[in-house]
Amino acid sequence: MPTIGAVCKGAKITLAEVSYSLIPKGRPVTNTSKNSANEVFLTGRQVRQRYANASEMWLWRREHDASGFPLPVVIAGRKLWKLSALEAWERSLATKSNQARHLTKEEPPHETAAQPLSARARRRRMET
Repeated sequence: MPTIGAVCKGAKITLAEVSYSLIPKGRPVTNTSKNSANEVFLTGRQVRQRYANASEMWLWRREHDASGFPLPVVIAGRKLWKLSALEAWERSLATKSNQARHLTKEEPPHETAAQPLSARARRRRMET
């Protein structure tokens, strides 16, 4: 198998025991390393599809804002996102959402005494 730097049409590239063919379209890349758990990587297009066909600008903003969105790993000049990191980010958003929902639960309205009638309303009542 050729190594990084070798130019072979359709060749597989080995990088730290990660074997893939120049990021196949539509299929996630899997880490087949014996030393670590199998890790699945997604391309930018796959990440955008995961989030309702988001735009490239949306993905760029998530990388550069303080949303906690996972940063990509650059392998052979390609940006790849770890699926496990994306799932962890989604879980953190769900947790924040549940906490916010808990804090904003409305209390049932308290019973209040009847509002006093205005002078005009009292006169109308007396007239009838």
